[in-house]
Amino acid sequence: GKFGLEGLDVGNTSSIKVVDFPEVYNTMKYNFDYILHLRTGNYYANAVDADTVWKTCTDAFGDWEKGTEGQYVICGGMPVPLRIAYAASVMHPDLVSLDYANGLHQQLVDKFFNGDKLDIASMNFIIHKA
Repeated sequence: GKFGLEGLDVGNTSSIKVVDFPEVYNTMKYNFDYILHLRTGNYYANAVDADTVWKTCTDAFGDWEKGTEGQYVICGGMPVPLRIAYAASVMHPDLVSLDYANGLHQQLVDKFFNGDKLDIASMNFIIHKA
């Protein structure tokens, strides 16, 4: 992938507040299909209020023409390879299914979470409003 806001000077940061950069909405200049929000939270505790997380992460993009169909919130509190697997399941579902990403995730939990018994498939590591 490449940075979706090519040419936008955001300084020395890897994140921005969209309200400070209204030009992001200029679809003549920037045309992208997805916005992936990686956010930490209580995902492994399975105590995520999906509606609250969705609203908190996506409200700034409410005016975007693809406001709901192209935004996804991905748990940022898991290991980076799993974040990538979940992002790939969003952007390339023909190559990486959500079931595959969940399966990788389950393997990691089973091997490295000190015996914690979590059913990853029953948890919500991607939040999306279609």
